[in-house]
Amino acid sequence: MVDACFRRRHFGGGGLLVLVGIFLPAASLIGQTTPGAAHRKAPAQSRSTASAPLPEEVQRKLDQLLAELKSARAVGNRSGEAKLLSEIGDLYYGVPNYPEGLAAYNRATILAHSAGDARLEVAAMNGLAKNQPRLDDSLALYQKALTLAKKSGDLQGQATALNGMGSVHHRKGLNSQALGDLQRAIELARLARDADLEARVLWNTGIVDGDTGQQQAAMDSYMQAMSIYRAAGDDHRVAATLERIGVVYSAMGDQQQALRDFNDALPILRAAHDQFLEVDALANAAVVYSLVGEKQKALEYFKQTLVLLRSTGDLQSQTDILSISVILLQTGVVYADLGEKQKALDCYRQALPGLRAGGDRVNEASALEDMGMVYRDLGERRKALMYYNRALPMFRDARDVNDMALTLDYIGVVYRDLGERQRALTYYNQALPMLRKASDRNGEALTLDYIGVAYDGLGEKQKALANYKQALPIAIAVGDPLLEAGVYRDLLINCKDAQPALAIFYGKQAVNSLQQLRDKISGLDKKIQSTFLASKSDYYHDLADLLIVQGRLPEAEQVLDLLKEQEYSDYVRDKEVQPGDPLSLTPAEQEAEKEYQRSTAQWLRLGSSGRS
Repeated sequence: MVDACFRRRHFGGGGLLVLVGIFLPAASLIGQTTPGAAHRKAPAQSRSTASAPLPEEVQRKLDQLLAELKSARAVGNRSGEAKLLSEIGDLYYGVPNYPEGLAAYNRATILAHSAGDARLEVAAMNGLAKNQPRLDDSLALYQKALTLAKKSGDLQGQATALNGMGSVHHRKGLNSQALGDLQRAIELARLARDADLEARVLWNTGIVDGDTGQQQAAMDSYMQAMSIYRAAGDDHRVAATLERIGVVYSAMGDQQQALRDFNDALPILRAAHDQFLEVDALANAAVVYSLVGEKQKALEYFKQTLVLLRSTGDLQSQTDILSISVILLQTGVVYADLGEKQKALDCYRQALPGLRAGGDRVNEASALEDMGMVYRDLGERRKALMYYNRALPMFRDARDVNDMALTLDYIGVVYRDLGERQRALTYYNQALPMLRKASDRNGEALTLDYIGVAYDGLGEKQKALANYKQALPIAIAVGDPLLEAGVYRDLLINCKDAQPALAIFYGKQAVNSLQQLRDKISGLDKKIQSTFLASKSDYYHDLADLLIVQGRLPEAEQVLDLLKEQEYSDYVRDKEVQPGDPLSLTPAEQEAEKEYQRSTAQWLRLGSSGRS
């Protein structure tokens, strides 16, 4: 059965989790942008950079604005003062330095009102709203700005206020209201012929769509925004949007395209000194590398993320502590996949206090769930069930359908382990439609495999086989070698009595998937490599035993040599092959592999053709 340690969690919108949030340049994302389930915290909780030196280009711009502000004051130009103070507020918001931004917007609002300039007052009030630590205060100010903008016929002010309201409603979990606000904002931005504002609203729309599982809608919004930024020659925002598009590709199962997008965005974000989005891109790439079996790269990228957070952040800041905790959580997931259960538990335990203190209920639930997975792997099933049952209502309260479905799966796995297969099926059958609705192809394949295992245990071989055959092309298509290996191994177990030759083919495919993973972690500590191999030894033994029964002794010896590290090294040296080389296939097996490649390609073309 596919290992229960399965977590596809990222940072940012579209089913991905935020670390430090999305910060484009000053005045870029108007409104409290909230990409992802672990939202960027309200300004009072966010990174405080008041004592840190400003980036050189920001300081230069600030000096220029302060000089202009002094001149405007000298001649009593209140409207000019208000406009410059709003720009200063935008600059501080983008750093971010919320206390200074709040002071600038507050002064701008007062001056614009006294000057009778409604448009400037609306702009300053929108700035004031996005700097509020309390969502209800923020919403009230956006509403006030919207009313004033309507009264004065200010289309841009209305669109900006609605964009901010949509973002706040999203943070409050009111996604239908959020999408309604944002759709009205897009229409008004277009009427105002303000392409930059339109792109900002499209960006936020993509975030909400992604978080609610509407990945194609999110993709459409981001693509429209990117077209606008490309036309404007704004490489920084193109890169920021590319990172979000990578998030959506990953959620839709195209991990290789996601990695291309993250890695294309990274050098541009670094050149722009956007360390906030660089953290998101690094962390998201790490999660995807882990998903496609590149565990060594995943650990390297998580390490880079932690170094960047610790070197640039405020380690007393609740938000930075939260960000580090999320990375520790994800690092634990990689160690769990490598079979390093104690290292995984250590990471989860380090992460939990920061997640709780930061109010990140979704990631707190994830940590509890992941601890449950480790305890289940250690044979402590009742303890695992306790952790899963603590996590489930937290995901439900957060309206996190995807993780709620996966937790139902994991609860089903424990009941299956306890011999209660019918009860396990009730949990799997609850999870499957939820995962399909969320377009979670990894989760769908995992659940179909779990259902197959349950039917196998009940002696219903044909029902089991039907589910495995639905799971396999999805597992191959999403490029998750651990998932693929697990499904192939379950097919071996299902077919070994009735069709031993076919079962051997499945077993070889399972081992070859693991060989790819071993090759990709060859740079890690030898102890970690040994632990990973030991955690997967049943895959090799199942295949070797069947080969021996069928009298195919040289092939069985090859499999066992791969399992024994010293013999494996000798085998590699004697045969002059690389560690990741696959097991050889017979001509019939090669034809079977081609057939699976064809069926997978067909599944990709037809999308849902493999679903019942």
